[in-house]
Amino acid sequence: MKARLLDPMAPLYEQPNLKSPPITLLVAGQEFEITGITTIDGLHWAAAVLSDERRGYLPSGTNMYRYHSVTLPKETNVYAQPSVASPVVARYGSGATLLAVGAALVEERSWTKVRDGDGIEGLSFRILTGRTRPGPPSPEP
Repeated sequence: MKARLLDPMAPLYEQPNLKSPPITLLVAGQEFEITGITTIDGLHWAAAVLSDERRGYLPSGTNMYRYHSVTLPKETNVYAQPSVASPVVARYGSGATLLAVGAALVEERSWTKVRDGDGIEGLSFRILTGRTRPGPPSPEP
């Protein structure tokens, strides 16, 4: 599952251990693949793979947004900015499937950043989202 770092910076450790040397320092907005969650001594670690194939671990407490697929319940406008006054980037019909890649709260309205299969991104306020941290794996439905 793909994810995006929300923290300003976070070390990617070589092993799931805070004494392990960091491989690199991730920056806010950087995307990576989560390949699993492991728990060692009560601390949860997300196994991560970067776009350049480097692999490492992010400790619990690392703020990230885990991408997930959403199916639209009704016709939805996607805007360039988190405002209905901004230009509409795209309009999708009921049943369209998009990838939720981020979230924002602007003027007490929850916005979801979405990406379609062609790579077009924009913001919608009709989709529910949430931030996540590494934790125990969720049971499969």
